[in-house]
Amino acid sequence: MIQNLGHDLKTPIAVIRSYAEAIQDGIEGVESTDLIIKQSDLLNKKVKQIIEYSKIGYIDNHNTYEKTSFKTIVEQVVNNYKYITNLRFIIDIETDWIHLMDPEGAHIAISNIVDNAVRYAQTKIVIQITEKKLTIFNDGEHIEENVLPKIFKAYEKGSKGQFGLGLAIVKETMDRFGLKVSVINHANGVLFTIELQ
Repeated sequence: MIQNLGHDLKTPIAVIRSYAEAIQDGIEGVESTDLIIKQSDLLNKKVKQIIEYSKIGYIDNHNTYEKTSFKTIVEQVVNNYKYITNLRFIIDIETDWIHLMDPEGAHIAISNIVDNAVRYAQTKIVIQITEKKLTIFNDGEHIEENVLPKIFKAYEKGSKGQFGLGLAIVKETMDRFGLKVSVINHANGVLFTIELQ
């Protein structure tokens, strides 16, 4: 994992440096700063995920736990994506689910699942909350069968060659809250489920 982590950080750093030097030498124009900004954002996201992953341990301290509404978290997360994607969000909340957990950790975990859904969805993301169950569906292509069993492991190769910590953070966090997260290929898409263990 450390090896993958190092490689993951090295790539955007190398791109930023090479483009900055090319601009300095007059080989590239100022418009290349767009690429530098994009790579900086990517680097920032990766560093943020590493910090989130390293913070999971503190979630074990039950002093940070409080009765937290999944409905509130879902609404906050979806609001963050409202103006940055053209995907349709369909929210279906039959009844709110209040669970004892760390609100910040729960928010990060749900954000990571939605972020994953946004990356692969074609037209819509459907989020449902029923009695002690939360499902997040996206109408993207199915996850390869050989990837499904290891999708929640840190830096395992995922669909379309994605590596990362996002879904590993989800699983580690939910485990600490006494919740189970799973994913299946569903009719016309992919379905993530969070429920009691």
